[in-house]
Amino acid sequence: MRKKIILLFVTLFLVANVSACGSKDKPSESSASESKTSEMSSSEATNTESTPVVSTTTDPTSEATTSKETTSQASTTPDQSSSESSAPKGSEASGKVELGDQYVNMEQRSFAINGKVYTLGKTTLQEMIDDGVPFDEDDIANADNNLGKNSTSPPFKIQLAEYYTAQVSVGNFTDENVVTKTAPISWVYLPIHLDKDEGQMQFAFPLDMTRDQLIEKAGEPSSEKNNTVEYKAEAEKYIGDSGYRFDFNAQDGSLQYVTINYKP
Repeated sequence: MRKKIILLFVTLFLVANVSACGSKDKPSESSASESKTSEMSSSEATNTESTPVVSTTTDPTSEATTSKETTSQASTTPDQSSSESSAPKGSEASGKVELGDQYVNMEQRSFAINGKVYTLGKTTLQEMIDDGVPFDEDDIANADNNLGKNSTSPPFKIQLAEYYTAQVSVGNFTDENVVTKTAPISWVYLPIHLDKDEGQMQFAFPLDMTRDQLIEKAGEPSSEKNNTVEYKAEAEKYIGDSGYRFDFNAQDGSLQYVTINYKP
């Protein structure tokens, strides 16, 4: 019996020690949870510190440059539109030139092409070429040919627009042969096409004038026959006369052809 009691106490003592060791070695669930939370917080903090921070700040210089470029583009576009809308068209494109108020001027038989004034008997073919007058290429290729004394050249076509041409000839009023392009203009001819006219070629008189308006402004003509009105003056050096010829349409009275020639 005594042995049993002693054995029981020994057993209880061992059980008590085992329980004490288990409690000491195994933390409580609350402590474990707190420890785990603490470790996670430490881990998150570590990750936050080690993760590189990407800057979202925009470079002021870049913004300024972009803004400047955008502003420049915006300001350029209206200017271009304004320039295009304000560009002159028609007769304004060639520019109205001052040719005097005399519809018929025997002293200055002038006309203008693309804003440049040319006078019969004075302006040479070379001057018109230098000014860029749009001559027909095949015609103007003959400008270097010789022109006999006291003679006139074949006509040179001027391309004013599609299917709209004027013509000029030069005259050699000397007793020697000359190069054609060095001779002065002696004849100009224009068929009137108001639907194609944009002021490329101009005279002192309007191309839409009527016969009565011409006579009212220029006075009594040298001759008037059917639908042709002429203003002529006798040449001094050569036999015959020269001057202005106007041909009008028999139906509506509009101007159809203008011819001006010069003979010294």
